[in-house]
Amino acid sequence: MNIPERIKYLRKKKGFSVNEVATKMGLNLPSYYDLENSQDEWDFVLTIREFRNLARILDVSPLHLAGDNGKEIEMESFKDLSNRIQSWIDDGNRKESLSWEVDQLLLDPKLAEDNPIIFLKDLGKDIGFDWRSFLGVDTPQQKYRANPHTSGPLI
Repeated sequence: MNIPERIKYLRKKKGFSVNEVATKMGLNLPSYYDLENSQDEWDFVLTIREFRNLARILDVSPLHLAGDNGKEIEMESFKDLSNRIQSWIDDGNRKESLSWEVDQLLLDPKLAEDNPIIFLKDLGKDIGFDWRSFLGVDTPQQKYRANPHTSGPLI
């Protein structure tokens, strides 16, 4: 099941209408319809903040919503992301070779959540980390498993 299909499935499972979820997310109806029908919309338009909000609305872990394969992933904070980038640069890599401009993120890590999901995917490829580890930054240092029966942190 791809992400748009998962969003639609989980919305229906919770008994929410399209309008209810769009309203809770602060999106207009056409924008929300796009989330349920286009992978590009999910990757390129939905911000990390909106993604996390959608996971909360649908009462699932961020990894479950992202469609992980059940692998345990330790959550990291945006500060950790900033530190990873800085460490990568300190190792002699050029920040200009990154897919995204990161100067502001290095100064204020919370700015990361205003970027689209593709931001994490691209930086993960550039630097070498699992982009999904930054989806649940509300709860750093917890491990999540994308399993429909265990939507919360692992104990």
